[in-house]
Amino acid sequence: NYLNSLIRMNLKYIYIWAEGPVTCGIKRKIIVNVLHRYYAMRYREKIRAMFALGKNGIKIYNRLGWKKEQLFPLLYLPLTNETTNRIKRKTTGFIKFIYIGRFSKTKGLSTLMSACDCINNKNWSLDLVGGYGELSEQVQIWIKHKTNVSFLGKWNINEVEDNLQDYDVCIVPSLFDGWNVTVNKALSANIGVITTDAAGSNDMISASGAGIVVKAGKPKELAEAMKVVINDYKIAEDWKEKAGAYMKSWNERDCAKYFIDVILYTQGKIKIKPGAPWLL
Repeated sequence: NYLNSLIRMNLKYIYIWAEGPVTCGIKRKIIVNVLHRYYAMRYREKIRAMFALGKNGIKIYNRLGWKKEQLFPLLYLPLTNETTNRIKRKTTGFIKFIYIGRFSKTKGLSTLMSACDCINNKNWSLDLVGGYGELSEQVQIWIKHKTNVSFLGKWNINEVEDNLQDYDVCIVPSLFDGWNVTVNKALSANIGVITTDAAGSNDMISASGAGIVVKAGKPKELAEAMKVVINDYKIAEDWKEKAGAYMKSWNERDCAKYFIDVILYTQGKIKIKPGAPWLL
């Protein structure tokens, strides 16, 4: 309805920002695909450009009928807090993993629990932060039977980066996520990340090399990724260095300039197609 009202105004330049449509479940996937293909056919000639979340978003909307040349990646970029100058954790032979977020199916908690059950090595621990969601009770029961898994409750949002410095690797096991800013927070705290190809922010891990991207919903694959650092702690140290270098290579101002440059490019005011700074 909002788009229709804009189009009736005969505006020359209309831009869309969108997350990928949620397609969990076969019935929903069919309905969403049909509906969004209709949207693409109806609106793509009247829209100058669509900003989609990450490479995942680009692939999804291209598949649904939007032209590749009118699709541009965008990201969630929360304001980060400066971490304190206290001594950061030195990675040793004991690896500390951390999960932050909702205890729900879409966030991949079932995958994470099954992955942990596959690991026999004892030189690791997992702390869970969050605690709300439809799987909360199931997760709490599971924790009671795990000697190396703990539930820490909730964290103040302003203390997340600081608290993350006490860990070696953040795990983001998403089954579906438009972006997931936990990856941003972990990299800002200069620690590595194991995430899935279903989280749009996996782009940042691929670009930085500060972690591993696994297929969503694959517990054994997630377990193998965790074992990589459990069996060789120096890899976690390497990820920390790469996270720090990556986060220094671009900033909010670069992303703002990219956004403006895309608008100028689609209006013919600059000739070179802009590249997203977090992907370069």
